[in-house]
Parts: sequence; C-alpha cells; structure tokens
Amino acid sequence: MSSDYPLALPERGTKVAGVLLCLCAFAAADLAGAEIVDARQQLATIGVDVSVERLIQYAAEGDAATVELLLSAGVSAASADPTRRVTPLHNAAAHGHVRLMQRFLDLGADVDALDWAGSSALAYAAYHGRLAAVDLLLSHKARVDAVPVQGPTVLIAAIQGGSLPIVERLLGAGSDPRLADASGQLPVEAAKTAGRTDIATRLGTAISSKVRP
Repeated sequence: MSSDYPLALPERGTKVAGVLLCLCAFAAADLAGAEIVDARQQLATIGVDVSVERLIQYAAEGDAATVELLLSAGVSAASADPTRRVTPLHNAAAHGHVRLMQRFLDLGADVDALDWAGSSALAYAAYHGRLAAVDLLLSHKARVDAVPVQGPTVLIAAIQGGSLPIVERLLGAGSDPRLADASGQLPVEAAKTAGRTDIATRLGTAISSKVRP
C-alpha cells in the first residue's frame, strides 16, 4: 500500500530514552521490593507480625517507628480490622496522635471510614477529648452529622466526653444541634444526662439560631 506520507520513525534518542525509562521502572520496583523485605525482616526481629491488627495497635500506642515499618512492609493505611472495622485512623484519633493521623490521611486513609457501629474517627476524637485531632479531621472535611447504627453522633460523643471546646468546633463546622442519635437521644438531653449545664445552654443557643426566621 502506497502513501503520500512517509512513515514517521522514532529518532534514536527517543529509543534510548524509552529504554532508560524502562530500566528506571525496573530499578524502582526492585528497590520497593527490597524495602518490603527489609521492613518485614525488622518486624520479625522484634516479634511483630505483618497485619492490619498490628498497625491499628501501634497507631493507638503512637509508636511511629513500628507504624512506618508496617506501612513499608505493605500494610495499607486505609485497611480496617476485618471484624470491628476499626482503622488505624480511628485509633490514632482516639489517642490524639496527630502526626500519625496526618500520615495515614496522606497515604489515602478514608477520613469518614466507619467502624462496626457506624462511628467515624471524628467521633472517636470527639469522645476522647482530642481537640487537635478534631481540628485535623475537620480540616480534611470529615462529616459532622453522620448518624451511626448504634452509639452517639459526633456531637453527642463530644458531649459525653465533656469537651465544650470540641462542641464549639463541631457547631462551627455545621453540626446540627437538633440531630438525634440512633436511639432518639437529642444532644441537649445528652448534655443534661451528663450534668453539663454549660453545654446544654450552648446547645440551646445554637438551636435558637437554627429556628430563628
């Protein structure tokens, strides 16, 4: 078949560049494989098995070195316990380990991942009074008004934890002070049950502003 246009053949430099790219890709794969093997060997030396359960455990403990080894060994930051559905982010948030939280989020952890009861990392941080962890999750657009299958909403978790500053943060982020949990309990009721008249008063003010025409 004839053509009025000659076939465009790649220049020699293009071929060489393609070969170099392939070699670099193979070298990167080899390096990554070596890092995984090395991390697994180090974990074996200290008696830590490579599993999501261990990543969740050491996230709770704030052991950044072991967490990094587990991540390097191939455990995903977005993984969850197969039974309780708790993630490394949940446990890091509960204990206020903000640097580990940021690490997990940078590696693709779902900020709104839910455990078996439907609770998010934000609910964990709110319940345990971890203001810096709450701020970090809110900066990543964590949902403030999810209603779990059982257990408290994020706002009610903050009330039960007794933290007025976290209640303020959540209201400022758009949390609805009229939203009940799965059992029908309202935030104001939770505050009164906890004996927190200051929080109940703040919620009353927030509710008034919601219903004001």
